[in-house]
Parts: sequence; C-alpha cells; structure tokens
Amino acid sequence: ARVLNRTAAEVEKYLHRTGITIYGEDLPWPCESFDDIVCLPETIMGAVHEIFQAPEPVSALVWPIALKGRDAIILGSHGMRSVVSYTIPLLQHINAQPHLDPGDGPIVLVLCPTKESA
Repeated sequence: ARVLNRTAAEVEKYLHRTGITIYGEDLPWPCESFDDIVCLPETIMGAVHEIFQAPEPVSALVWPIALKGRDAIILGSHGMRSVVSYTIPLLQHINAQPHLDPGDGPIVLVLCPTKESA
C-alpha cells in the first residue's frame, strides 16, 4: 500500500536518483522496498532477500509492470541483478498457469544476449 500512497513527485525523484527512464502509459509505481511486494510467495522473496538488501532499481520498476501483465523491455547493463528482474515475475507467471499437457507449448520465452546472462 505504500507504493500507492507515493506521489508523482516522489516517483520522479526516485527515477531521477536511479537514472531510470520509462516510457508508456498508466505505469505502476516502482517498489522501492521488498515490503512493497506482497503478491509473491514468501519462499521466493525470502531467497531474494537473502541476496539483496532492497530491490535493484531495475527490479523495483520491472516487477510491478510485469506482475500487472504488462510488457517491459530493459536496456542497460546485464548481470545477476537484471536477471532477477525478470526471473521473479516469470516464476509467478509459471506458477499461475494451469497444468500443461504434452505439446501445449512454452509458457514463457527468455532471450539472453550472452551465455553469462543465461
């Protein structure tokens, strides 16, 4: 609920401070704290919280967009932190799908530019 209570000025300040530029309409506010993310299983968030103190800026912005069912294209440096940005919503999406029968096809598609990011 803290996310919804933020003002546009607070969000602009966060985006400016983190160097993030966004384009689109009706975009959700970023989740600046793990406390802002309440829709993911505790097991997933517990594992992520052991590695990171707070969401990285890219994760803070991408998670609410992806969990809202929107598309996101991320341009920037790669590495474990950016991989976490799309992996968390991906796991949530997979868990929400009905059982697949053989031949039903993929649930998600992840394109990785390098073997390190795969």
